[in-house]
Amino acid sequence: MEVIAYVVSCLTILWSFGGGHLSDVFWTRIFIAAPLCLATALLLLKSRKELKILNPNSGSWMMGIGIGLVMFLVGILVAWFCKEKTSQLAELSHYKMTGLLAWALILSPACEIIYRHVLAPAWGIKSSAFIEALSFGVGAVNFYLFIVIFIWGYMGSRISMRFGIVAALVARSLATLLLILSLNALV
Repeated sequence: MEVIAYVVSCLTILWSFGGGHLSDVFWTRIFIAAPLCLATALLLLKSRKELKILNPNSGSWMMGIGIGLVMFLVGILVAWFCKEKTSQLAELSHYKMTGLLAWALILSPACEIIYRHVLAPAWGIKSSAFIEALSFGVGAVNFYLFIVIFIWGYMGSRISMRFGIVAALVARSLATLLLILSLNALV
């Protein structure tokens, strides 16, 4: 079942980016890709009888918010270093708010469940982070996105191992939302 979830999520992410047309194709396809990945993640948790891991305590929410802010700052730092690649950053900054919310609140949690909770323990932290970054980076044809997703994937696995999956979900969603919103200021 893990391999099926991996294949569905990778193919869905690659399809949603449409070969690098982030400003045109992605912001319309995200409404199909995000729920499909989330449904896959939830079915995976249900088949493993692990749906109860999504019951948070207040500490995991707060830890997720704090770590999400740190991850956001790391993303901004990477964006600042990649400033010469303004065309790649500009593509990311031309978002549609509803698409951004679908990415941050539906696709990001789905990826955390699939890549962090399921694949990282089986394949290793670096391997699962690399595979996720590869599907996002290749799909978007965007090296900046590859680097950010790899860093977040690695950090997310560490967070998930230490503080639980809910903290990783909150951190990733918050960091994604804040980073894409702030890219307009950087470009």
